Amino acid sequence: MAWNRRLMTGILSAVVMIGSSFTVAQAANPSYDDTYTNITYTGTWQAVTGVIGAVNQTLHWSNVTGSEASFSCPAGGSGAYGVAFYLTASKAYNRGIANVWFTSPFYPGEIRGLTKVDLFEPGVTRQVRIPISTDMPLGTGSPYTIHVQVSGEKNISSSGTFVDIDSYECDLS
Repeated sequence: MAWNRRLMTGILSAVVMIGSSFTVAQAANPSYDDTYTNITYTGTWQAVTGVIGAVNQTLHWSNVTGSEASFSCPAGGSGAYGVAFYLTASKAYNRGIANVWFTSPFYPGEIRGLTKVDLFEPGVTRQVRIPISTDMPLGTGSPYTIHVQVSGEKNISSSGTFVDIDSYECDLS
């Protein structure tokens, strides 16, 4: 039963805000809850249960600058490009900006694709599926690792710098 809780292979839906309208994003790839053992948390993170609207009602959050969560996706395909990661997190009035980057066996020791993700929203929306794509080739048999870090920065309208991890998904198609 614990495995089914952590690995959700069904279709997931999440509301993603695009401009001033909402769209429903569909996920057909395996999705891994924040409690999955393949996620490494460094720094200061709080594991929270009973969160209404979160995947499995759990998430990890931090507002400590430099705290980081990392997780790997296996390589697949046959040499094509286009590994995509999806981070599922909350957007809220007290959310900050996350630094997101990749490490890859193709670029040992290098940080690739550094992106800043603003998690601020005036209300609270759970299960926001945030697409984070790369140009890394598939088919090596080596994992790609995504890193999510609390930057300590925030949108001027936000009341905090919190970043949370609800789940992640790998798209190797």
